[in-house]
Amino acid sequence: MAEKRFKYDLAISFAEEQRRLAEMFARRLDAAGYAVFYDEYQQADLWGRELATALKQPYAYEARYCLIVLSSEYLAKPWTEFERKNAISRFIAQRGEYVLCLKVDDVELPGFPDTIAYVSVRQLSEDAIYKLLLRKLGPPDRDLEIPLDEAGRLLAKEIIEACYRRAIFGMAIARIQQVIPRISDQALQFTCNQLLGELDNVERTRKSGYQGDLKFSATASSSA
Repeated sequence: MAEKRFKYDLAISFAEEQRRLAEMFARRLDAAGYAVFYDEYQQADLWGRELATALKQPYAYEARYCLIVLSSEYLAKPWTEFERKNAISRFIAQRGEYVLCLKVDDVELPGFPDTIAYVSVRQLSEDAIYKLLLRKLGPPDRDLEIPLDEAGRLLAKEIIEACYRRAIFGMAIARIQQVIPRISDQALQFTCNQLLGELDNVERTRKSGYQGDLKFSATASSSA
């Protein structure tokens, strides 16, 4: 029997006060090739629809995982309560991993077992949490096709060739810096900026004399 394919890799439920955090995860995951249910991405689809029906689908049926950004504000909102109840209903029916609880405040998620592990923004950086999300999600649950034109494909080829010369970090950094202003595709531009940041971190570490293992994040490789 074929494994079920979901419309979204991740649905994000959050209060407006945590929009910056939710948007950061949504944009990085989207650029890395994941299908994300984030309200601003679905404005056209939701326009004119009955929200109680439209919002039930992603949180109860259509996503592989649901990220709940849990805060005191989250517990006070009627719409987040609606999203939470649908997500927990799916968690109970599935009898397995579905809800990923990210705590902003020291509060509990009503209806959710307190024995389920959570992650806290007080304990980990945003970048560390993003990397955990990548590991949790695994590869995107869809065939990734980046609709680049011929110019975009040539630029992507230049980027890949520069990164293959990663032993000469300064040269790779300089080449990517030259290419970025010529890129019109937002996903490819985001990926280049992520690569640039990673290479810059490695170059600074190398110059400081550190000789240990250097580990790259999965961000760039997931979307290249």
